[in-house]
Amino acid sequence: MARSGLDWIVIDMEHGAIDLGAAHAMIAATSGTPLVPFVRVPGGAAWHAKAPLDLGAMGICFPMTTCRADAEAAVRAVRYPPAGDRFWGPFYAPLRWNLSMREYLDLANDEVLAIGTIEHGWLRFLGQIS
Repeated sequence: MARSGLDWIVIDMEHGAIDLGAAHAMIAATSGTPLVPFVRVPGGAAWHAKAPLDLGAMGICFPMTTCRADAEAAVRAVRYPPAGDRFWGPFYAPLRWNLSMREYLDLANDEVLAIGTIEHGWLRFLGQIS
């Protein structure tokens, strides 16, 4: 898929049978191509985003983003301080993007996406919540 001409893919760690090792292999398989890997994580906590970002994901899809606070937390989870709460540890990410560590750190806050999946409207549609 990395050489298929797609612009991006989503690696689904929420509903798919994909663990961190498989996600790492999938992200690594995109190296040397323009394909951008995003990872859908299993929850909205910042720690869910940590490892996929360190492996080179260029965006995190956060499930169940149901309010402004969820969206703000998602943005903070993918940004380094002072703009966010992301911890430092991107040992594989710079390699995936063929950047030095310094270049990656200088670009990451502007380039990495926080993608909120707004799902509560669907539940309302199904009559699960009012």
